[in-house]
Amino acid sequence: MQHQSPPTHTHEGTDMAQKTGPITKPEVTHAIYKLKSEKASGSDHIPAEMIKASSDVTADIVRYRIQHSSDTEEVPDVWQTG
Repeated sequence: MQHQSPPTHTHEGTDMAQKTGPITKPEVTHAIYKLKSEKASGSDHIPAEMIKASSDVTADIVRYRIQHSSDTEEVPDVWQTG
């Protein structure tokens, strides 16, 4: 059996594809390294530099939380604040 990539779909009116398969640690690690350094931290007061420096641990935590949210279709209240 040939391995196939997870299906994607395009949001109406955009060119952004949304992955519908499991979220992987490499994807999260890549997103963490794309965070802009030396910018004001968000409502959690954790600077991007700290998240990047601990990405070996934070990537697993973030991946789990995002996957859980995707699986349950529930968004934590704290994610809805800027």
